[in-house]
Amino acid sequence: RSFSLACPCSVANGSDMIDGILWAADNGAGVVNISYDIGSADAAINDAAQYLRSKGGLLVMSAGNSNTDNGAGENPYIINVAATTRNDAKASFSNYGNYIDVSAPGEDILTVWENGQYGWAGGTSFSSPVAAGVVALIKAANPNLTPEEVETVLKNSADDLGSNGWDK
Repeated sequence: RSFSLACPCSVANGSDMIDGILWAADNGAGVVNISYDIGSADAAINDAAQYLRSKGGLLVMSAGNSNTDNGAGENPYIINVAATTRNDAKASFSNYGNYIDVSAPGEDILTVWENGQYGWAGGTSFSSPVAAGVVALIKAANPNLTPEEVETVLKNSADDLGSNGWDK
């Protein structure tokens, strides 16, 4: 089971996201996606993500679209996802920094708009559900993996772009 929390900026707040994460954890979610940039996660989001992990699930979250390093460090409870272009380069808008775990396509994404029409869009809000889908596939392939093992498989199976090893 997986759940995605994609909230319009005018509706979303940390409390809604925390409630969603906790509900998903209590209802057997293996992966939760938050397609919303809340900056560096606050203590309550971290607590909810840690609770989800204790139940065997993982929280995947978009990194943000300000082309900045918010100064946050690695978060052991959240998989933060930056955006790449169709050429596997960092998308110009994507945030970056020590808190980024992986990158996924986030530019020139075909999507459905509110009026039912298709159009092109971009943002890390599109990257994080791609990564969350990969997390779900990893968990489906081996349901006995711990959340930490799933995250390790995700990171170790990603294409290594730029210098060898992790890049900011």
